[in-house]
Amino acid sequence: MGIFDDLLFTFNTKTVYEDQNAREEFIMEEGGKLVKTVNKNLDYLVVGDDLVVTAKTKSAEQMHIKIVKEEWLKECEAQGCLVDDKKYLVGRWEDDDDSNARWWWQADQGWVRYSQALEEELEKAWSTKSDVKIDDQRFVDLKNMYQRRYDDHNKIRPVKREAPKNPPKAKKPKKVVEDDEEEKVPVKKTKKAASDDEEDKVEKKKATSGDDLKEVPGLFDDLIFYIDAPDDAEDEVEKVITVIEGSGGFVSRRFTQKVRRVLCWNAKLSSSLADRHEGAKDVAIDIQWLYDALKQGKCPKNLSDYEVKTVKAIVPKKKEEEEEEEDEPPAKKRKNDGNKVVKKGNCVVDVHYPGASQYHVLEEGNTAYAVMLSLTDIGQNNNKFYVIQLLEADDKKSCVVWTRWGRVGLGGQKDAKTLGKLAAKDLFAKKFRDKTGNDWDGHNGKYEKIPGKYALVEVNYDSDEEQEEQKADKIKRHKPNDHSKAPKSDLEPSVQDLVKLICDVEKMKLAMKEYQIDMKKMPLGKLSKKQLTKGFNILKEIEETLKAGNVKKHKFVDFSNQFYTIIPHDFGMRVPQILEDLQLVKQKREMLEMLVDLEIAGKILSKDDDEENAKENPIDLHYKGLNTEIVSLDSTEKTYKILQKYVRDTHGPTHQTYTLSVTDIFTVAREGQDQYFAPFSKHDNRQLLWHGSRLTNWVGILSQGLRIAPPEAPVTGYMFGKGVYFADIVSKSANYCHTNKQNDTGLLLLCEVALGKTLNKKQAENIVKLPAGYDSCMGVGQYTPDPTDQEELDDGTIVPCGKPKHTGIHDTALLYNEFIVYDTRQIRVRYLIKLRFNYK
Repeated sequence: MGIFDDLLFTFNTKTVYEDQNAREEFIMEEGGKLVKTVNKNLDYLVVGDDLVVTAKTKSAEQMHIKIVKEEWLKECEAQGCLVDDKKYLVGRWEDDDDSNARWWWQADQGWVRYSQALEEELEKAWSTKSDVKIDDQRFVDLKNMYQRRYDDHNKIRPVKREAPKNPPKAKKPKKVVEDDEEEKVPVKKTKKAASDDEEDKVEKKKATSGDDLKEVPGLFDDLIFYIDAPDDAEDEVEKVITVIEGSGGFVSRRFTQKVRRVLCWNAKLSSSLADRHEGAKDVAIDIQWLYDALKQGKCPKNLSDYEVKTVKAIVPKKKEEEEEEEDEPPAKKRKNDGNKVVKKGNCVVDVHYPGASQYHVLEEGNTAYAVMLSLTDIGQNNNKFYVIQLLEADDKKSCVVWTRWGRVGLGGQKDAKTLGKLAAKDLFAKKFRDKTGNDWDGHNGKYEKIPGKYALVEVNYDSDEEQEEQKADKIKRHKPNDHSKAPKSDLEPSVQDLVKLICDVEKMKLAMKEYQIDMKKMPLGKLSKKQLTKGFNILKEIEETLKAGNVKKHKFVDFSNQFYTIIPHDFGMRVPQILEDLQLVKQKREMLEMLVDLEIAGKILSKDDDEENAKENPIDLHYKGLNTEIVSLDSTEKTYKILQKYVRDTHGPTHQTYTLSVTDIFTVAREGQDQYFAPFSKHDNRQLLWHGSRLTNWVGILSQGLRIAPPEAPVTGYMFGKGVYFADIVSKSANYCHTNKQNDTGLLLLCEVALGKTLNKKQAENIVKLPAGYDSCMGVGQYTPDPTDQEELDDGTIVPCGKPKHTGIHDTALLYNEFIVYDTRQIRVRYLIKLRFNYK
């Protein structure tokens, strides 16, 4: 178990911490979770020693949430356990009815309140005027009302006491809107419809409009909702989600057994939901129940007043003219012929078009009349897509302009217009111009993103969504439990298992889902490198703007809109998160780096579909795509025993949530690496060092090698600048495998790294270029493997496999060493270790 298992943290984003990234990494390593805003579920708001008062600190005090100094995290990390937080607390975090005195000391930014524990000690000592110890460095001199240092009594800070006011206990405060929270946008009213036999009941309890909904703190505590609403209720649904969450509830995007209320519109439960989930009908109630609960301040108990009927789901036509022109007649209804989509030419027909197998996308020269558009506007809670295709019948007798649009993750609307070819081309061009602000010329290099308009999403139309699923099914068929039809593999069994592990398409898709990537627009194998590069560029702009400081919030909203438009995300009905702090920039950078590896993996895995490869075992095919020789190392060999000791003995003393067991060790030789490494092969200081990563990244790493972040990527998250990072403590690298109890297999790389002369650093520094005479950088940690117990391979490579030993160095931001090279030619991949994580 981790030190911070199930604890929620957020940082006071107005304050810049020198080593905040390291603290955040430590929290996540120890099972804690980082959130962006202050809410009632938060456990700790972390602040610096120089407390800056922000909306976050005010909200935390009002919600009685602990505000703790960052120093507490350092102490937890140093001791490897959850340290008592009392002496690190700032402000009043328990119920405060003004019946006690308050104590303050003057910091550079203003008056800062002492923690509750210190306030109690100060009040006890107030009558005797005796000194009160704060910590090992400071105390309060109550005779003169100063905070002093033990080592220098002339360094003082004024102290003040605020006498008890003892008024009646204050009412529970209203929710504070933080600087980084979105102001709620008014929502249009919607009328509650009802069937004829329910008119009397509806008249008696008329529905409240969306604008009238008011949050009632604590009303829906621990209550999980699911919403079953028609598409044209989108605006009201957004308001309902906001008010439920503001009242302590949670809205699930999927129906599960934990859902306690299914909210239905017009007293109707869709048959599709009722058929899929038996329990849905039992907890389904009309939306009026929510309105009445909010109005009365308590949940109505008589649920029979809110019964619903199961009806066939109907997708009503949306009346908003922002999506479709007023004078356009509705499309003629067509029945889906159920045929699978077949690729014709360079594009595929949208899978949602009925009878798609009889049509193809019109292509003229290099111009294909098919576009995918995207628009994200956080201020309006918009996260929309728009598909336009000009489809020509295979017999060339008719043309159809097909459009489909809506919110990402929801069904949306669709329309089709049958026209002659010239009229269809004109309509296609008109729609493209209306949505993007650009003239249609095949968008050959002349496309410009217009603020407030849709952006063009660049996707490789090599296969459609349905074919992607077929591809995943094909790979599934080659899992060990069903190998009967596959040709026999020439690889040894342990290598086969390794290839299957790193080429698991379902794990790759799951990783994309965890990052909320919209897989309809960026499915595996269709990721555009150009799109990813644009994403990196926007993150770099956000980073530079944050570091420049004093920028208004709307600038970050603009950046976020651009990023989510280029890299489509599926937020459901939730407002997209504003990218306005460095932690979020780091998370999105890591996401894009993963997508780069998945783009590489997608190309290798897509070779399965080539006819010339049909007779070859898919595992062998994937192995060849790695361009790397992988051979299992015999457990009786001397090298195996040395590497096993390296795993066993270099586990960090603060990494106590799991132990590691070696499953397999492989020798790895990347094609061409010996040639690149040759100038460094006789280097004086060559060490065998660890590098860890997620399972989904290993196809990219083995086939392309370890890479340095591109120039367009932000530097946030790289403690010593952009380079390739290594460790000599196995668990430090193992933490980057991101395993858990359910997925307890991880891979670690051991590389021969030509370190040469190291530039030693104790604090974070963005190194762009090493000073003359230095070959690498070393982040100096408090612990290092015992140098008296290291091993040496036959070629002179040092294996630092001694047990961790304290260096006696305390003024460093790192617990363990880090090694960074800025030239990938200094790296030779040697071994790949397959590990089982034994969670405690």
